[in-house]
Amino acid sequence: MNFLSLNVRGIGEDAKLKCVRRLKLQHNINFMGMQETQLTNYIAINVNGCWDSTEMDFDGFNSSECSGGLVSIWNTRKDFGPRPFKFFKSWLSVEDIDQTVVKAWTECNGYGLTDAYLAAKLKYVKEVVREWRKNEHMKEVQEKEIIKDSVAEIERVAELWVLTNDELLVRSNGLKRILKLKRKNHINGLRINSSWNTEVKDIKEDAFKFFQNKFTERWNSRPKLVNSRVKTISVMEAIHIEDPFTVDEVKDAIWDCGGDKTLDPDGLTFKFIKRFWDVFRDDVMKVVWKFEETGTLSRGCNSSFITLAPKSKDPTTLADYRPISLIGCIYKIISKVLATRLKTVIESVIDEVQSAYVEGKLLD
Repeated sequence: MNFLSLNVRGIGEDAKLKCVRRLKLQHNINFMGMQETQLTNYIAINVNGCWDSTEMDFDGFNSSECSGGLVSIWNTRKDFGPRPFKFFKSWLSVEDIDQTVVKAWTECNGYGLTDAYLAAKLKYVKEVVREWRKNEHMKEVQEKEIIKDSVAEIERVAELWVLTNDELLVRSNGLKRILKLKRKNHINGLRINSSWNTEVKDIKEDAFKFFQNKFTERWNSRPKLVNSRVKTISVMEAIHIEDPFTVDEVKDAIWDCGGDKTLDPDGLTFKFIKRFWDVFRDDVMKVVWKFEETGTLSRGCNSSFITLAPKSKDPTTLADYRPISLIGCIYKIISKVLATRLKTVIESVIDEVQSAYVEGKLLD
């Protein structure tokens, strides 16, 4: 947790409020204490102007004789632990993202086997982009403040006379931009034991118990399928599916994946992979060919995260969330290439009357 202590003169001025807010953002402050010698009514201060979100609370004391006034502000956002990295497609439109990624990729040497080497380079690129994003975020905050001031001025004018079409357009675009720059994705609370609970510790414990029960194997042994008349592929088909994977085949598999689907544990989407394919291509192909030779991935290269997707607009219990496994891009690329290769021979082992799970056929 980061603390900031300030002795500010003229805390009620807009310029001072913006300066304090800028310091809060730059140093990721969780608790701030401010002293003002002439602070006679701390309630009258625009405390929200010192913070970058509404998830905050404050308290204070007015000045008394020789003692200055004090105001304390703290973050009320629930801390569920480190937030995973997420790469948003809008970042690809920023001017210097290409240079940042290419530079990070070329200067990182990596280590280990081919798949671990690629994972290490992607991790390094992620960290570099994370730092780059911090600087870009500061620019967005400044942009949002300018837009908010512009919209506030238009709102003031609207009380005096009817707005022109140009003013209405500026107001509309400004509000849309502010909403776009303001993202939230977290659990505010859950109904636990028939009562609403917002305590982070209780929510974590309830989530652990709930999904531990869901993912517990209830059967010590399962029945096995024994059938000597299962269809098999021909010798020529077997030779075909074992042909070495080509660059075009891997590229087609990647391009066939949705660019904006759920993020991987590394926080990167396929739109990101496609954008920098010429940079990543050689290292990705080494991983695919190594897997083709050994049939294995290094430990950690096929790890996954579990995220919770709400089933409804207003989820109140863990049963209202659907667990989704987020797997890394290395695993996705290899599985997609294998699936595409199997498609070429799958008709040989599927009965002609089967309609389920066959491309181009529908269930009756």
